[in-house]
Amino acid sequence: DPRRLLYGVRQRWRWCVILPVVLGGIGWFVGGLKTDNRYSVSLQLIKSEVPNTVQTSESGQAFKPRELSDDTLLSTTYSTEVLNRTSVRLEPERSPGQVKSMVEIAKQRNTSLFYLTAHSRLSAEDAIQTVSVWAEEIIRFTNNLQKEEARLMAEFISEQLDAIEGQL
Repeated sequence: DPRRLLYGVRQRWRWCVILPVVLGGIGWFVGGLKTDNRYSVSLQLIKSEVPNTVQTSESGQAFKPRELSDDTLLSTTYSTEVLNRTSVRLEPERSPGQVKSMVEIAKQRNTSLFYLTAHSRLSAEDAIQTVSVWAEEIIRFTNNLQKEEARLMAEFISEQLDAIEGQL
C-alpha cells in the first residue's frame, strides 16, 4: 500500500536526511585518511639502428657493431649500475630499491618505442626528475656498452694492421 509507505517516510523524514549525511561524512573522512596523491610521468625512448659496417679482414669479413635486442635493452634498464647512478643523482637521494619500485618500462609492440614511467608520491616535479635522470642513465649505460665494443674493435684492427705491417 503506497499510502502506508508515504506515511512512514513523512513520520521519519529526519532519519532519511541525517543517516546519509552521517554515513557520507564518515566515508569521506576514512577515505581521506586512506588515500594520497600519486604523480606519474611517462617518457618515450626510441631505439635506433646501428648504421655502420666495418670490413675487418682481407677476406671481406664485415664487422657491424652488435645491436642490443629488445629484451636486453629492457633488462639493462633495471641493471644495478643504472639504478645506482640514478639513485645518487636524485634529489632527495634514494636507494636503488626505491628507484626500482618507482619506475617501470614497457615496449610498444612492433615498434622501436620504449615507454619509461616514473611514479612519485611527493610531487609531479619529483616524478619528472626521476624519469629524466633514469632515461639519461639508460642512454649513458648503452653508450658505454657501445664504446667498450668499439674499443675492443679498435684493438683488433690495430693488431691486424701490426700483423700486416710486419708481413710487409
